[in-house]
Amino acid sequence: KLFDHYPRGGCCSSGNPVPPGEKPAPAPAPGAAPGGGAPGATVNDLKTDPSTLPVADVPKLKEQLAKPGCKIVDFRATIEFEVAPLLAGAISVPSGPDTCIANVRKAVADGIIPQDKDTPIITHCSLGRRGSLACAALMDMGYTNVINGGTIENLEEAMEA
Repeated sequence: KLFDHYPRGGCCSSGNPVPPGEKPAPAPAPGAAPGGGAPGATVNDLKTDPSTLPVADVPKLKEQLAKPGCKIVDFRATIEFEVAPLLAGAISVPSGPDTCIANVRKAVADGIIPQDKDTPIITHCSLGRRGSLACAALMDMGYTNVINGGTIENLEEAMEA
């Protein structure tokens, strides 16, 4: 039941949503990083273990949200916005589990994610995995004020409380 929250569409084996009528992306070439990212863009190459990062509770999220310049970065695939829209003011970096780390690096390089490493940032996705991967990747890149917001529901609760 992991992916039945996608109202119209399925998922390929990597967990990435596949819109109706489209075929899943081909597997990466041998030696290439999953998701087409740069080599080394896998969880095994992270210094920070994403499984050790706690999901921030509502009080911690509220504290982070209150900091000037706080950025919410959403790592859900765009099809997931059909279930819960992008939060107002959030930055979207659409990612699947296999593309998240490479997409974080690209979003920083492209200036989509602020390059100021002291910027308060909250990462999140729909189930928590990509938000955790993104948080770990940003920490590895030297970001000092990033927290794992877990799911969109966690953030919505913090914003309403």
